[in-house]
Amino acid sequence: MTLRPTLFTAFFIALLMVFSASPAPSIAHEYEAGSLSLYHPYAYEVKLKGEATNAYMTINNEGAEGDVLLRATSPIATSIDIVNEEEKMDKLEIGSRASVKFKMHGIHLRLNGVKKTIKPGTRQPITLVFEHAGEVKAQLIFTKLGEISLCDDGSHNKTIG
Repeated sequence: MTLRPTLFTAFFIALLMVFSASPAPSIAHEYEAGSLSLYHPYAYEVKLKGEATNAYMTINNEGAEGDVLLRATSPIATSIDIVNEEEKMDKLEIGSRASVKFKMHGIHLRLNGVKKTIKPGTRQPITLVFEHAGEVKAQLIFTKLGEISLCDDGSHNKTIG
């Protein structure tokens, strides 16, 4: 018995080849400068112009030398504070071969006086300035309040609390 591919089978094989050749969707976004890596910076939606919102990410330092986050800026905020719980910090030290995970009720960035409403799924620019690595330009992905954004398209958000 000889097997002959049908038109449907040929179409199915062609479709598989197209999708297997496509790059996989990004699960997280990452930015690098020198020995520093910023993993998946995200912030919470802004429902009212002038509100503050918090931004989170993980910063890894793979280098033999520590670095210091001096400040952050964004055209969407009047100012950005480095915060530990509710206490404003002048700077954030990141030790050599260390990782700092920004989180609620811990270290995070507070974007003050956000200049517009920002819906979930929106990306907005932020620049982090480090003592050694210099400026690192990134994009914050905004998500719903009470969710942790785990991927670019919001399909893997995790509700917290």
